[in-house]
Amino acid sequence: MQIHTEELDINRWIGRKLYEVRSAAGLNRQQLANKIDVSGPQLTKYENGTNQISIAKLILIAEALSLDLDYFFKDIKPIEWDEKTAKDRSFYLDVSNNFMQIKDMAYKK
Repeated sequence: MQIHTEELDINRWIGRKLYEVRSAAGLNRQQLANKIDVSGPQLTKYENGTNQISIAKLILIAEALSLDLDYFFKDIKPIEWDEKTAKDRSFYLDVSNNFMQIKDMAYKK
């Protein structure tokens, strides 16, 4: 599975915010990891943006740090797509929409 650049950027953005707020709260990685039931190395991967945080885990993190969930999404910069990326996405959206319009299940296999 290919990970798109914008997904990595969002993972890094949320991870950076997680690191900043955890540090400001005076918690070390292991203390927060224990509160949200993950390992210290897993929390490090979240903070580095290496691993994506599930929404369920992000809710636990927000609760553990006494934050509103939207804290992690404030000020996210919009993704700027180049012309090729926009055309590629448009193509795949068209293919998907056309596929969904096929009524005969034999053609969908």
